[in-house]
Amino acid sequence: MVSKYLPAIRVLLSMELSQKHGLTEQRIAELLGTTKAAVSQYLSSKRGAAKVRELLKIAAVREEISKIADELVKSPFEDSCADIICRLCLVLRRERKI
Repeated sequence: MVSKYLPAIRVLLSMELSQKHGLTEQRIAELLGTTKAAVSQYLSSKRGAAKVRELLKIAAVREEISKIADELVKSPFEDSCADIICRLCLVLRRERKI
């Protein structure tokens, strides 16, 4: 999960927060608990891009990413990153990806 899907999840969340919510790389980094440099690499497909296409094919993952991004904008830091990953992990298990 960590090596295959976590970077792709961060890419998708970064894209959603940037494109849909118009957040800066710095704000996205704060919300995701990472660095601005990492977010820059996520958004430019230099990091985590390997599984993005695979995850985008799964409607349930796309929906969950959108919900999580909305929640992060409305209530930052209410859920920990571990909670977010657990939610997506459950979706991936239902889809038999992990």
